[in-house]
Amino acid sequence: MYIYLFTLTCPVRCRSLMLYSVPSYNCHQSHDLERNLQSSTGPVVTYFVPLREDELMDTFDAINAANADPPVNSIVALAVPEAGIYIYYDHWEDGIDPDVTSPQASTEIWGDGNCDNGFPGKILDPPLDCNGDVFSGGESIVLENQVPIPRDASQVLYDGGDRIQASFPIAVTRGAYPDEPGSLLAGAVEVLSTDSWGDSFTAPIGENTANDGSAFEYTSIYVMAAEANTEIFLNGASQGTINAGENTVIRVDEGEVITSDRPVQADIVAGQIGSSYELRWYSLIPTEDWGNVYYTPVGDSSGNGGNGPTRVFVYNPNVSSGISVSYEFLGGSGGSFTVPAGQSFRSVAIPDGSGAKFSSTSEFFALTLTDVANDGDFTSGQIYDWGHPLIPEDQLTNQALIGWGYGCTGGPNDCTTSRSVVWVTPVAAATIFIDFDGDGTADTTVLAAALQSIKIVDETDVYLGAENDEDMSGALIYAEAADGSPVNIAVAWGQDPERSGSGDGQALDLGTTVPPLPVLTADKSSELSSDNDGDGVISPGDELEYTITILNSGRVNLPATTYTIVDFFLPVFKDTTYVANSVTYTDNAGGVVGGSENVIGVPDDNSGTAFPLDEDGILNSAAIDKGERQLYKFKVRIKTVPELTAGVDTIVNEGVLRILGVDKDDFRTADPLFFPSQQPSSAPSSEPSAIPSSGPSSMPSSEPSQSPTG
Repeated sequence: MYIYLFTLTCPVRCRSLMLYSVPSYNCHQSHDLERNLQSSTGPVVTYFVPLREDELMDTFDAINAANADPPVNSIVALAVPEAGIYIYYDHWEDGIDPDVTSPQASTEIWGDGNCDNGFPGKILDPPLDCNGDVFSGGESIVLENQVPIPRDASQVLYDGGDRIQASFPIAVTRGAYPDEPGSLLAGAVEVLSTDSWGDSFTAPIGENTANDGSAFEYTSIYVMAAEANTEIFLNGASQGTINAGENTVIRVDEGEVITSDRPVQADIVAGQIGSSYELRWYSLIPTEDWGNVYYTPVGDSSGNGGNGPTRVFVYNPNVSSGISVSYEFLGGSGGSFTVPAGQSFRSVAIPDGSGAKFSSTSEFFALTLTDVANDGDFTSGQIYDWGHPLIPEDQLTNQALIGWGYGCTGGPNDCTTSRSVVWVTPVAAATIFIDFDGDGTADTTVLAAALQSIKIVDETDVYLGAENDEDMSGALIYAEAADGSPVNIAVAWGQDPERSGSGDGQALDLGTTVPPLPVLTADKSSELSSDNDGDGVISPGDELEYTITILNSGRVNLPATTYTIVDFFLPVFKDTTYVANSVTYTDNAGGVVGGSENVIGVPDDNSGTAFPLDEDGILNSAAIDKGERQLYKFKVRIKTVPELTAGVDTIVNEGVLRILGVDKDDFRTADPLFFPSQQPSSAPSSEPSAIPSSGPSSMPSSEPSQSPTG
């Protein structure tokens, strides 16, 4: 692995940007897959960097008003798992691009071999060496710069509000801390793709949470939008509107509900007011995605001299009755407890060397607190303080990619002993494969029992095959049973109390869940297919063509009938009509070498609606190889102005990817309507519109058909 170190010149003292590059493509990843990815360069996954720095500085001040000083040290970390991936980095400062095929000046396009339109670190002064601007697989990019407060939009930086899109799933992590007191008052959170966003979130903790040891005395939810004019509500009361890449910060009590009229992401920031350092960040999944079985890999009942145990807070959203929650540790030990109606309850400390499974017959939410007392009188600490949300069982996979995995504050080779580790627990006995540089070849393996907690560091005295740079960024972790079948794992990265100490300036007081690397992902795009009035924009009477792209980002080929695609009849057909016999299915759309691409017509239904993708949807009729894409296309005609629903100004289309009957990946498009100048700006209405006028969409309406050259 080659390591390059660069420094950003700006009006304040800056940290550095590290780009790690693995120049070879390894034997475990086929060259056919590499060429397949290179032939499919449009974005299939979108992320927004959450938690804007100006609002974060307000939070830092609330926790440590005496000593928290700007600028804010901002970290955006990305890991690239495969060769041939394109990444579109869209800075917020000149507005989020409506369409990545027509990027604005600040937008960077990485991986296309064109140094003129961007590469990692291009905006630095002086700019970095482009090095061909092609990803070979296994790169980790840690973008770290200091953000002045107040924020000057004329200075383009890597920071909160930026949009990141990629042609293949990547790992993205967000972190930050103020210049003073530094990384002792720090936080980090995994960044979820827009496919995981939602429109209703329940606060599982809050400023009124009982028996929290003041850990949640300050609790805010940071809400960020992907679309213009997104309205946010707290318990039904409007909190105003925000645009793409903007966030609003809402102080909450336990059980309060935040909703929105368009999908948003939500992150919890909680801490003890007036403490020096106690602060924890959590990503929050939509309430509808909560489950009844969760896993955590972080087990520590003793910590550093007994000062850093980990417990789990479980929240029961049922306001009518309590629920019983069972817990299980390594070796089958465990027990159960009752969570009162509409309240939370804390578990016992998780034993050393053990992960944990929490389950109930009812849905709930769970998150960890590390650095808490291991006794009856619950207190929370501020030396090893971090936490992470537990992962619902139905969202786990057998693979995880580490976005940001520093062992110490300064990055690789900054210390001889990592303070932060990667924690892994399998749901069943498994071999854990560790690929330290993410090049596709496992460097070492570990045998693990079900619910055993494995702590992984990049140190050769602990793991043979490690690179010994105390940095797990970009590492790929996966698990298999003895027969080679996949075994699901829960993964986190964070500070290990046993490796840290009080006042340790080399320790990052933070950690995150590592989201499971998906096996299959779904994305939807739209484009104007028939401009019937010739005005060049999407307007009443025109035709739209939708494309649903299914990508196999796993490690194995998948057979026919693996997944189901459902495109919901509503809301799209409320204001459009289906174009008969327009559905097509393309297998091998990625162009796997040696294969043929088949475009197959899908017959209309003879019962119910004619549209074949609604109701039960359709199964994939052909195998989908690793790295391959399959496409589903169909057309709709937008109704004329007199036919449109009163007040509508956007055509919304939603659907879901299902595997074995479980919803795995939602997809959505929102196309603003433009009306002729002689017509009103939206369909006539006798009452206020339920959907605010959005103007030009801030999300791309279609994928680029080839590499941009701008």
